[in-house]
Formats: sequence, C-alpha cells, structure tokens
Amino acid sequence: GNLPFYNQDDDSENNVLPEYTAFRNKTKQFDAFLFVTPEYNRSVPAVLSNALDIGSRPYGASVWNGIPAACAFTR
Repeated sequence: GNLPFYNQDDDSENNVLPEYTAFRNKTKQFDAFLFVTPEYNRSVPAVLSNALDIGSRPYGASVWNGIPAACAFTR
C-alpha cells in the first residue's frame, strides 16, 4: 500500500495527508478485522503498528472503536 508512516504534524485539523483520510474511510467500511502476520523481533511489525496508529487517531475518533478484531502472530 501507500500509507506513509504516522507523523502528528501531517495529521492536524488543517493539514491531514490524503492517504490517512483514505485509509480511515476505507477501514470504516468493514465489520471486523483479522490480523495475521509474522512477528518481528518479538513484536508487531512496523507496518501493522503504523496502520493501527493511523486508524486510532484523531483522539476520540478511532476507526477501531466498536469493531471486533483478532490477531494471529507467527514466528
């Protein structure tokens, strides 16, 4: 995909990257999420973490609110 790493300076009221807006709008269309990914250094891969961060902002308007989700990690 084309999702730049999250930067709070690119996510203010007057300046939101169009990629952030497109991702948030697309995410709101789904009923649930299943994240299946290999672990990276015993943690969540940076790309997945970035997507979770972008979806969780702005504060109080997370696209993840009320949507069931599950994670499966492999080594």
